[in-house]
Amino acid sequence: MDEEFLKFLKAKYRERPPLTYLITGEDLISKLPDAMRLEENVYANDASLESFISSCPVLEDLSILRMVEDNIKVLRVHSLTLTSLDIDFYFGENDDMVDDFDTKHSEVLIDAPRLKYLKFQDDLSESKVITNSGSLAKVNIVYVFNENDCADVVDLPRRNMVRNFFISISGVRDMKISGHFVEFLYCNMDFDPLPQFRNLSRLKAKFSLYFLEILPTLLESCPNLKSLVLVLGFDPSKEDEQIKFTSVPRCLVSSLESVEIKYFNGKPAKMEVARYFLENSGVLQKLVLHLRCSTLEEGFCILRDLLALPRGSSTCRIVVC
Repeated sequence: MDEEFLKFLKAKYRERPPLTYLITGEDLISKLPDAMRLEENVYANDASLESFISSCPVLEDLSILRMVEDNIKVLRVHSLTLTSLDIDFYFGENDDMVDDFDTKHSEVLIDAPRLKYLKFQDDLSESKVITNSGSLAKVNIVYVFNENDCADVVDLPRRNMVRNFFISISGVRDMKISGHFVEFLYCNMDFDPLPQFRNLSRLKAKFSLYFLEILPTLLESCPNLKSLVLVLGFDPSKEDEQIKFTSVPRCLVSSLESVEIKYFNGKPAKMEVARYFLENSGVLQKLVLHLRCSTLEEGFCILRDLLALPRGSSTCRIVVC
């Protein structure tokens, strides 16, 4: 960075207390921000953004909101200090610029050995690679892969990319996944099953009723899970269907202590989810149901049916709220 540019940065960020630049003698001693948000910017090229991020010696919390015209093909986040990263993509109102984004050869490359928290929101890049992920403890996956990323038996590079992404986050203790991500898992599991998330103790997942059948398969990948939050979608055509789960994952038998189900209306499909956990969870301490009903009488009927269900754990409490 030349002297004029440093003077510009110093003047620009003097008005913003979190961002300060100190110059001592002939050398630049950077007290750059420990938290920074880069929002809808246009960059000179890939290297300029990579250099800017990596040159922030105390940066811990970074949020990047990209846009179609940001001039970035390969987003590289390389930092030895970063502990929290949030990547999002603005595609215009109602996502009307999605088709303008050229995914060919686009990548997101993350190399941050101290990273503890990662949130992937909207991103359509062709490839996502995380290296040095040993410190990663918590992830929030909203939209990372789509139907075009579903593994094809002849597309080995793409299959390897998806598999390696899952492996890179498999050491986390806390994970949140969106309905979009669950749909991807539903389409992809026949090709490549998930790795084992042996450290995962807390999972929050949003499920459309159309994809509920993969719930046991997902839980099979979380052998030591203790807490589960399910946000169940409202799908009128599936609400009255009799869903049957055919397997009981290990975590239900030996580790799952708390289950919370949101948007529970007592319809057959969602009642089966409650029954599944009550009947098969050996150490469950509580089942929390966020009830959605139109009348008080309907609520009492739902509670009566719940209390009549058999329980695998004698200490399990049903909490309705």
